[in-house]
This record gives sequence, C-alpha cells and structure tokens, in this order.
Amino acid sequence: FNTGYAFPSYRNKSLAGFGEATFSVSDSLRVIGGIRYTRDKVSINGRYEDHSLPPATQPDFVIDSKRTFSSVSWRAGVEYDVTPTSMLFFTASKGTKSGGFYAASPVDNSYKPENLTAFTLGSRNRFFDNTLQVNLELFYWKYRDQQLSAVGFTTDANIAYITRNAGASDPRGAELDVVWQPTRSDTLNINLSYNRAKFKNFDLNFPAPLIGALRVGSDCVVPAAPTLAGGLPIYAVNCAGAPVPRTPELSGSVNYRHVFDLANGGNVAVGGGGTFATSRFLTSDFFTPETKDKGYVLLNADLSYSSPDDRYTISAFVRNITNNAVYQGAFSNVLNGFPALLGTTGTPNFVARNIGAPRTYGVRVSFNF
Repeated sequence: FNTGYAFPSYRNKSLAGFGEATFSVSDSLRVIGGIRYTRDKVSINGRYEDHSLPPATQPDFVIDSKRTFSSVSWRAGVEYDVTPTSMLFFTASKGTKSGGFYAASPVDNSYKPENLTAFTLGSRNRFFDNTLQVNLELFYWKYRDQQLSAVGFTTDANIAYITRNAGASDPRGAELDVVWQPTRSDTLNINLSYNRAKFKNFDLNFPAPLIGALRVGSDCVVPAAPTLAGGLPIYAVNCAGAPVPRTPELSGSVNYRHVFDLANGGNVAVGGGGTFATSRFLTSDFFTPETKDKGYVLLNADLSYSSPDDRYTISAFVRNITNNAVYQGAFSNVLNGFPALLGTTGTPNFVARNIGAPRTYGVRVSFNF
C-alpha cells in the first residue's frame, strides 16, 4: 500500500512590530508593559497523487491555498523590591501562534491560530552574601484553540495527518531554581518543576475499524454508536481529561561542580549530575498505553582542565551514563490499523517512537585567542 502527496510546499511570511517599557513608580516599585502586532501570510501548494495498489477511492487534487492571520500580543506586570536582594513580581501576558494548513483536500485543510494567556507570580532572592540564589515561580496558563495533530478523517471523509483546533487546556504548577556556592570552588544547581496539564476539551474523530483497539486502555471516552461523515461511520471520541503530551507532572535536574586550583595558575573542574522526569504521553494521537513512556533518570559527568589565563581548555564528558532509553515523541500510524477499511494488512495501534541519544562520551578542546 503506497499513497502520498507530491511535493507539498509551505510558506509563512511574517511581519511584526513590538515594544516594551518599564516605569518606576518608586525606588522599589516598577510597572512593565509591552505590546506586539504580528501579521502572517501562510500558503500551501502541491498536488495529491494516488499511487495506491490497489487504487484507493480518494481522487487526485491540487492544493493552492492562502490565508492571512493577524494578532495583537501583550505583556503587563509589576515588580517590587522587598529588599536589595529580594524581589516579588507578577506578570500577565498573551501570545499567539499563527494558523496554517496541513496536506489535505482544500475542502478542509486549514486550522486557526492558537492563543495562550499566561499568569506568573514569582520571587527572586539572593542570600548569604549572594552565595545562595533561590527563585520560585507559580504559573497558570490558559490555552485556547490549541493546535493538535493526529491522523484522522477530514470532513470529506479522506484520511490525512490533521492539525485541528481540537483542544483547550489550563496547565498550572510551580518551578523552583536554586544555585548555591558554599565556597568559591563549589556550585550546586537544583531545578524542580511541577506541571499539572490536562485537556479541558479535546475531540477526535476515529473511523469504526479502530474503535475496538482504542477502547482498550485509552484515556478517551468512546460513544456507544458512530455518526456518518462522508458516508463512513465515524466515532466522535472525547479525550477531555487526558494529559497534555510530552508534559511530565514532575521533572528537574541536579548538578554539582567543584574546581581545583593548581599551582601553575590553571584549574581542574569535576562535575556530575542528572535530569529526571515522571511518566508522560508521547503524542496526542490515541492516549493508549503504547503511546505512554515511563519516567526516567539520566546521569552525566564531565572533567576539564583549563590552562593558566584560560588560553585553552580540554574537557572529557559522558552523557547518559547508564545508557537509558528515553523516548521523546511518538507517531501512531493508523493506516496500519485499518485493514477492514482499506483492504490492507497491518497492526492496529502501530506506534513509532523517537528515541533520545544513548550513552555518549567524548573529548572537547577549545582555544581562546
């Protein structure tokens, strides 16, 4: 089975103007504000040619579509110096991601811009003669018309990898960042993040042959009976409450570095640490167990020598010491899951995953002129 698009071409011409200002109400209180205007001209050109064996029912067609999107983004906030080394702040901002096209029939091949409104309350602090830095942020985001991509059916009942304004979510959480230098030779960095991100609404259309597999272990709600779209039975699947993909609830990093000063004026630095994340879904295609990855811990280490006056540096490093397999994204090829619909053979819920780098080690040499 082989079918595809003949060289679709995407273009996006963007023009923007922006500005930001800070006004000092007093020596310790500041008000900030900014605004941005963006205009995007988006186009897609190409031709769909059916090379299926046997021939599929979808006819060839030409794509030549253009749209213009304009938006106004803004930022406003206040900063207050509690002490010379501690500050509180609150900001609210809105950003927009341009709409666009996906490769499908011109009857249904575009999606709207997505909008994000973010609220942040935080504190920046330094203690003990600036040897300890502690920054804390609480955040709440409002995603609307969120752009999400999945294989599905267009309104004229053709299969495509579709980008829809299918969801809305309100991520919220906190982030802690600590930098501690107990001595001039030692540095400890700690970053911890908590992010609770679930869809408020997210609807996907699935053809009837896939529903049996989808009902097994999915976080989505499947209606009891399908509706017809283009003469085909389609289930309007409700995935509200499912986690936002690639967003672990807990994540962070811990790194430590010590510098040994040498008699010749150079130094040797030894460092180590790691990153971690809890389990998360890798794609928004199905929310089935095959698209979810477990949590992970990655350990790293490095050793470097810097010559006197920093003329050159030689560094050795190891990344992912334990050689853990960490998946960063996934794609569910549902075409392999529709043998009854397409007259082909395949495996339902076939998932292809993008894997991170294995254990990596090497040496770097740098010179300062």
